[in-house]
Amino acid sequence: MVRGKLLWTTYWRIVSFLVYFLILLLVNGLSQVLNNQYFSQIVDFMNSTLGIVAASVLLAFLGDLVWVLLFPMNLFAPLLHGVSAVFTLEFVLRLVDLIGRMLPLPELNQLIAAMPRYILYLVIFIIVILAEYISLFSDMAESRRPPPPYRRYERY
Repeated sequence: MVRGKLLWTTYWRIVSFLVYFLILLLVNGLSQVLNNQYFSQIVDFMNSTLGIVAASVLLAFLGDLVWVLLFPMNLFAPLLHGVSAVFTLEFVLRLVDLIGRMLPLPELNQLIAAMPRYILYLVIFIIVILAEYISLFSDMAESRRPPPPYRRYERY
């Protein structure tokens, strides 16, 4: 069960990053042909966030690998997932910033400018860590519970 989940997670992380990278190669190739201001902004956004996406995928993958280890060694997994969530939040905030620059929405631009990013990073990091540790310890408690007694039912 754990091995199958680990293989599926590995496959999904690698495929999702490769799809993002192939899309990035495609839009970079199209940027040589197309001369559009909005398209070039999207290409610049994708190029500038490649490191953030790669770090997020790598940290989440490492967190998943550490998660399947036995108890004392899997305590580091929530920290890896928390840092991965911070990178994902940074990607989302940059995407919202791009949308705010491309669309004439002054309210969105004001919201983005006034947003305290470091507080958001801290809140997301703490929420993810707490949720992961609760899940980790509840899984441990569940696995230590004895199985229900076996009852043999007779045919009547």
